[in-house]
Amino acid sequence: MTSEKKVFLRDATGLVRGLTWFDTFGMNMTFINCVGGFLVTLLFLYYFPGVNIPLMFALGAVPTIGMFIVYSILSVAMPRTGGDYVFTGRVLGQSIGFTQAFMNMVGFYITTLGGFNAWLTIFTDGPPLLYAMGLTTNNPGLTNAGLTLDANPMLGFSLSTLVVIIGALLVIFGLQWYRRMIKYVFGTYMIFGVILVILMIPLSNSQFITAYNALAGKGTAYVDTLTAAGQYGTFVPSLTQTLLAFIPLGFLTFTGFQSSVIVGGEVRNPRKSQPLALGLSVLVTTILLIILSVLSVNIFGASFLEAVSYLWALAPSKLPIPVTPFPTLYVTVMYGNPILAFIVNVLPLLGNFMMGPSVMLVGSRLLFSWSFDRIIPQKIASVNEKFHSPVISVILLAIFIEIWTYVLYFQGIVTGWLVVSLVIPVSWMLPGIAAVVFPFIKKDLYNRTVGILPGWYSKKILGLPSLTWGGIILAGTMLTWIIQQIVPIIAFTYLGASLPVASGLTVVLFVLGLVIYYAAKAYHKQKDALDISLAGKELPPE
Repeated sequence: MTSEKKVFLRDATGLVRGLTWFDTFGMNMTFINCVGGFLVTLLFLYYFPGVNIPLMFALGAVPTIGMFIVYSILSVAMPRTGGDYVFTGRVLGQSIGFTQAFMNMVGFYITTLGGFNAWLTIFTDGPPLLYAMGLTTNNPGLTNAGLTLDANPMLGFSLSTLVVIIGALLVIFGLQWYRRMIKYVFGTYMIFGVILVILMIPLSNSQFITAYNALAGKGTAYVDTLTAAGQYGTFVPSLTQTLLAFIPLGFLTFTGFQSSVIVGGEVRNPRKSQPLALGLSVLVTTILLIILSVLSVNIFGASFLEAVSYLWALAPSKLPIPVTPFPTLYVTVMYGNPILAFIVNVLPLLGNFMMGPSVMLVGSRLLFSWSFDRIIPQKIASVNEKFHSPVISVILLAIFIEIWTYVLYFQGIVTGWLVVSLVIPVSWMLPGIAAVVFPFIKKDLYNRTVGILPGWYSKKILGLPSLTWGGIILAGTMLTWIIQQIVPIIAFTYLGASLPVASGLTVVLFVLGLVIYYAAKAYHKQKDALDISLAGKELPPE
């Protein structure tokens, strides 16, 4: 017991269990950002020509099965701040646990979500909103403002910086402010999402073609868009492409739904809250994605969606609408009502905005957990007594996200996104491997944590624990994701020219994680005569 007190920074984290099951559910849904994720995914359809969009999203829910099983069980068994960092480190060793978490932080929370979200909120989501309001109110000033924002990276970067700052402040001042954000912003987002679905139900393809041609001021604009896209303007259904796309694109929107486990030390009644939040977020998202995709294909046409995806990426000047071609903008054109235009087009912006505070909350808790285990400087785990918030870790994370936001604005969004895309499945595969072997290589800890849980948590199926089966599914789907990103697709690979850099970065981050851990271990051994690997022998205090 003495060694445990020495190795952990203090006897209690200083954080409080202030998140209800609804807060936890809302947090996971902000990471998913269902409508925004759906719209962004449509912009990348040209990577997989012929993909069946509704089926792609339905299959995209498959990888969540393994994640749900593993993260539900382990978040109930080990409800601590750090989530899969704690799980993986206690099973595979502290060095692997930190390396997994380090890759997850860099590849997912800082880059894919943090900077990408700040960029999307302004550069991609802002212009369609302003453009739609200008169209429906006959206000050229708003329309031009949308075009200016889309064409002015420095202005966009400044506004994205403001988004990062607001997200950080909502977390710095404690959970009560974050909970208000979930209640009001997420609540509004869900209501607006339902309105979008209701508005799309009565619309037809013929209505859209008429409205699109009128907007372009040319009776053949719809056909011209299909023609300009060449082979991407003629949809040829492909089951092969659908199967290749179901994780890189279909699963894309679901990613992050497991993030609530990282704030496990701040969730009330985790045995109830975590599985409910995880399962409900997947169920709601699956239903909404299928509904939105079926409606979109019926209204806009699969050929049109694929053509717009291709042209927006490679020849945007050939599109009659000079801003991000979200289907929500097309719905606006068909109704022509400014109130509906605001509701429909603010959805992507609202979704990406509310993701910011969630990234700050979860990412700062990862930094906190590393510091608590003495891997990074102790100051990062200091907690403000008034707000019960690790202020320094939030500020540090905001700085990292701001740096990546700059990269996205001035170095290229697609390249930046693809370069880190292999890091994520590799880092998420490790908790799956840990889940597979946990009952066998750490029997005592398994029996004290998972083995005592009731019902399906500790149940055996065909002689293997539920956790092991979940780990097999999780590790298998992550391996599939890796393969799907590097195998040939039609005339090119998904990663293409980015493959060597993406592979190299993945290796570099893995090695760098190990170097940081062992450097910290050597430092504390020499300075304090302390073996920080002992932290991996027991669960951290609450």
